[in-house]
Amino acid sequence: MELLKTLHTDIQFNKKDNFFYLPGTVVLANNWFYRFTELLHEWNVELLGFEGLKNLRVNVHKPETQVQVSSGIDWFDASVELKFGEQVVSIIEVKKALAQRQNFVKLGDGSIGLLPEEWLRKYSLLLKMGETKGNKIRLKKYHFSVLDELLSEIDEDDLQKDLEIKKGKLENILTNDFSLIGCYF
Repeated sequence: MELLKTLHTDIQFNKKDNFFYLPGTVVLANNWFYRFTELLHEWNVELLGFEGLKNLRVNVHKPETQVQVSSGIDWFDASVELKFGEQVVSIIEVKKALAQRQNFVKLGDGSIGLLPEEWLRKYSLLLKMGETKGNKIRLKKYHFSVLDELLSEIDEDDLQKDLEIKKGKLENILTNDFSLIGCYF
């Protein structure tokens, strides 16, 4: 019980009914919820009662993201699937949440899927820069630097090599385009 009191500066204890609580906005801020659940897991403490929450139902799963990249001459398509346990969320919904500066997204079952800081750092630029069509994101040739982070995630060596070659070609095209522009000045 003493350790629970130290988990957050805003944590409060209800002496009458013998429970700890935090305001919902605090639970969602700065990935506190994930750190909390990981710590309780380390302490072998079982969390109960999530299904009974009415106003703030947080999905306990971290997002699992699968990205498949295909390319054309002057564009890249990234097909993105985002899951929180069994709950799948569309990229359109994630983009809406990011546009509203939220670090969470509403899931189909009514719960909230939290987007951890490391996930936001990795994928938010791709989502902001790309044009969304269904669960695909199209990046123009001049946004290819966004793919650098994703290239490290690709297991298929042939696809990664192909993307590196096409990225090199695009860099050359852009360099040549800028040098031609420079000739007209």
